[in-house]
Amino acid sequence: MLPLLLGDSLVARVDLKADRAAKRLLVQAPTRSPGAPSHVASDLAIMADWLGLEGIEVRPSGDLSSAL
Repeated sequence: MLPLLLGDSLVARVDLKADRAAKRLLVQAPTRSPGAPSHVASDLAIMADWLGLEGIEVRPSGDLSSAL
């Protein structure tokens, strides 16, 4: 699990995989920390762009999935 930080606070944990053939960032089991801000989705979009991927696919597991 990859921790997502805002400053020095842990805001979420995600398991990421780059599916290069499909050009998608796979987000598996995203879990929000209590009090996490809602901009986690934009951070994942930045990650996908940085990796040269064209989209994001969120797997329906984890308490943050529906928000993404």
